Amino acid sequence: MSSSKSDLLIKWGRERLYVPLPDTSITLGKLKDELSERTGLPIGQFKLVHAGAVMKDNNAPLANYGLKGGSTVTLIGTSTPLPKARDTSASSKPTLPRTQEGILITIKAELDNVQQKIHPSLEAFLNSISPSEEIREPRIVNPTAENLQLEHTRLGELLLQSLLRLDAINPDSEWEDARKARKAAVKEVQADLDKLDTSWKEARSRAVAANGSTEGTTSAGDGGPTPKSKSKRRK
Repeated sequence: MSSSKSDLLIKWGRERLYVPLPDTSITLGKLKDELSERTGLPIGQFKLVHAGAVMKDNNAPLANYGLKGGSTVTLIGTSTPLPKARDTSASSKPTLPRTQEGILITIKAELDNVQQKIHPSLEAFLNSISPSEEIREPRIVNPTAENLQLEHTRLGELLLQSLLRLDAINPDSEWEDARKARKAAVKEVQADLDKLDTSWKEARSRAVAANGSTEGTTSAGDGGPTPKSKSKRRK
């Protein structure tokens, strides 16, 4: 689909939607209305993320979120309702009491999840698309262009889901330590997401340049980078 410099790029999983943005004074609610019509998702079943933050105020103009033509917004949504809050019913598993200590434990648990479950895969992905001549481990097994594209999408969605969970943590105003910890956690996960997307964009640019200098062939997986050959030997 063709786009112009005045369009917003909406990333929805592997889908890419281009939405005209004639005026940044239009509200977030208006943008959600259009995206609901385009995707078929009810407004209450998706969230929009820009620059690592969930956009919440439907009455605020898009300019308040720093959006302009060419900006990228990530849409997170499914055909089933998104959870709005933790389930505190008797049938749910026990939750920590709402104290600053409990909030700090929740934030630490989320960061531990990112570091233990996402970071190893992120490191393998980045090693697999690195321009370095040295083959670094860990790496993705069978790093075809299509597999790299799928892994980039998977990792991006996992990191965005982590940002959403952190965004749902609302420490009381007097809990300064918890507020600082949440801000630092969001910054750390956002940095991972930025590194993922920047490295992927650079790898795709290298692939385009390499393909253009050979026979003009196109990589599989939406223009994904050509994986490094394992034939290169460590020095």
